[in-house]
Amino acid sequence: MDFQLETLHVSQIRGMDFSWMKEAMPERWKKAHRFLREEDRLLCLGAGFLLKRFAGINSEKGLSFNEYGKPFAPGKKAFSISHSFELCAIAISDREGAKIGLDIEKMEEAFPEEAKMIFTSEEKEWVTALEKDNSTAFFKDFSGNSSECFYRLWTMKESVLKAMGQGFNFEPASFSVLPAFSKKDIKINGENWRIEAFERDGYSISVCISDK
Repeated sequence: MDFQLETLHVSQIRGMDFSWMKEAMPERWKKAHRFLREEDRLLCLGAGFLLKRFAGINSEKGLSFNEYGKPFAPGKKAFSISHSFELCAIAISDREGAKIGLDIEKMEEAFPEEAKMIFTSEEKEWVTALEKDNSTAFFKDFSGNSSECFYRLWTMKESVLKAMGQGFNFEPASFSVLPAFSKKDIKINGENWRIEAFERDGYSISVCISDK
C-alpha cells in the first residue's frame, strides 16, 4: 500500500493526557467539548492525537483549509481523518502530491435506506439484485451479509468525495465505484482514483487515493 492507516478506539483514548491540545489545537479542543456524548468527545480528541502522532501536525497553525473546508498541511503529505461510533482513524499518503480520502462506518444490522440517494442507477440496480440474492462475486472476502456490502459501497463513495476535497458539493450519484470491487481504478473528470477497502472489527473502512 502507498498509504498508512492508523486507528484508535475510545477505550484507548480514555485516560490519555490531552492538556497539550488546549494551546496547540484550541479549536479542536473547544469542538470536542461541545459534544454531549462522551464517545464523540473522545473521538474528536483522538483525531487530534492521530494528527500529531502520525501526520506530524503539532499545532493548528500548521493547518490550512480549501474552499470546501477540507484540511491540509502545506509542506506535508496528504491525510484524511474519519470517525464512527467508537473508532477514529487517519490515512496518510506515502506519495508527494497524492490526494487521499478516508471514510469509516460502523456496520449496523440494517443499512440506512436514505443513504441510497447517493448511489447511481447502476449501483441501485446492483443493490436491488443483492437484496434478492446475497451471493455475489464482488464480495468473495465478505460473509455474504448484504448490509456489510452496502456499507462497503457507502464508505467507498464517501472516501472518493473526501479525496476530491469537495465532499457532498460534488454530486455523489454522478460516478460509480462498482469497478473498484474488481480492483479497477475509477475515473472522474479525467483523473484516476484507486480505492482500498477493509472490514475490521465490525467497521467498514475505505481509502481512496489519486494516481499522482
